[in-house]
Amino acid sequence: MQIVAIGGGEIKDKETLPLDKFIVALAGKRSAKALFVPTASGDAEGYCDTFDRIYGAELGCRTD
Repeated sequence: MQIVAIGGGEIKDKETLPLDKFIVALAGKRSAKALFVPTASGDAEGYCDTFDRIYGAELGCRTD
């Protein structure tokens, strides 16, 4: 198992897409698992939906 923690960048604007693709490739699987853990101070409304869209629909991960 590999755990990668990242922060910063605007996922909805695909600023982090090259890094996101690299992270998914580290799993070496067609359908990697991606877990989003929100910050204690709260994330922008809709961030979880954006995570699901990018990591799920676009990058083919099973998200949670």
